[in-house]
Amino acid sequence: MKKIHIISIFQGYFKEVSILTFGNIISLLITLVGYPIITRLYSDTIFGEFAVFQSFLIILISMGTLQYDKAIVLIKKISNLHIFIQALFILLVSFAASLSLVIYTEIPKNLHIPLNKSLFWWLLIAVILGASNQIGQWYYLRTNQLKLLSVVKVVDRLFFQGAAILFAYFQWGYNHLVLAAITGQATIFTIAITKLRFIFSKIHFTEAAILLRKYKSFPYYSFPSGLVERISSQAPILLLPILTSEALTGQFSLAYRILSLPEAIIGAGIGQIFYKKIGNLIHHQQALTPELLRCWKLLLTIGAPVFLTLLLWGDDIFSLVFSESWQQSGEIVQMLSIMLLFMFVSTPTSSTFAAMNKQYYGLIFSLISLTSRFLSLYLGIRHGGFYFGLTSLVCAEILSIILYNTILLKEVKKWDSKIGNL
Repeated sequence: MKKIHIISIFQGYFKEVSILTFGNIISLLITLVGYPIITRLYSDTIFGEFAVFQSFLIILISMGTLQYDKAIVLIKKISNLHIFIQALFILLVSFAASLSLVIYTEIPKNLHIPLNKSLFWWLLIAVILGASNQIGQWYYLRTNQLKLLSVVKVVDRLFFQGAAILFAYFQWGYNHLVLAAITGQATIFTIAITKLRFIFSKIHFTEAAILLRKYKSFPYYSFPSGLVERISSQAPILLLPILTSEALTGQFSLAYRILSLPEAIIGAGIGQIFYKKIGNLIHHQQALTPELLRCWKLLLTIGAPVFLTLLLWGDDIFSLVFSESWQQSGEIVQMLSIMLLFMFVSTPTSSTFAAMNKQYYGLIFSLISLTSRFLSLYLGIRHGGFYFGLTSLVCAEILSIILYNTILLKEVKKWDSKIGNL
């Protein structure tokens, strides 16, 4: 009976997620093979600067399309879908032009942003590539090109790590990890442009404006909440260079990057399928609770063995795999593992509020999370040191996740009760 129950957890997800997960597992294997080499080629200081670059990139990409890209999977008519994506690229070009003006006037330098001046223009290029690829991936999901969605993740990971090793060997550029990341994004950008070549056809501005108005809840609610959520998620990386050092930021960034791999590679694939399933259930006025619980069980089944292993033996694993110079990163992994398990289970289903058109919940909890992360880490490090600050961060984050999902489950059950009375 127990075996049958475990199999039932995967029902409804296996067929679609397995296609994505196969590519995600290949991406994970590439990472596990490549990173032990990369950590022996780059210092923790270089990793720290790269982590800050990536944090700003993640935040800026979310601003590029005002979160309209999440509405791609909700558009049923293909002709409308093409017009909508054309509109998104117009928004992205406008944002890129504004960002280039900010960089040209040296505003980032005047704000004392902890990045080398030469990296700001690379950041602009990375934003254009990353936002375009994000639009492309939502389009692949909407058109059921799941194999392609899986392939681009593998290609990105392969070219990033290959370029990182190659650039380190030949000593090309200032920060080789930054250039390697752009190489990976540029490669999958060529695939996206090939598949989205309809964006170069004549755009119908009237229809585009109608579609943008129809999905205006995304920039009104999803964008602010998404932006705050991304700032919140990157708060530790952005704060640590100010409170500690780039070297310690590098140690933290490797720990957080490795712990985030299950969510980024496996959880993200499950989350995309979950969002599509929840949207269909809402469209057909069906119950949401069974799907939500099924997804949580699936994620917990996958995540628990991984994160518990890192909790117990993280320091030894990191010393063995990444070299003795990264042992401190392994100690950080042990401290963060339970928090990341909670995040792994929670994050893929956080799109439920957006699908239910209740994005304001996301905004409220993103603000709560940003405040708790900033205060717990800042005050913790200031008054008790680095490790006390991490402990404070872990406790605050777990409490925030429990509260968030308690309210999520309550709202989902309220929906189920409402449609049950129809």
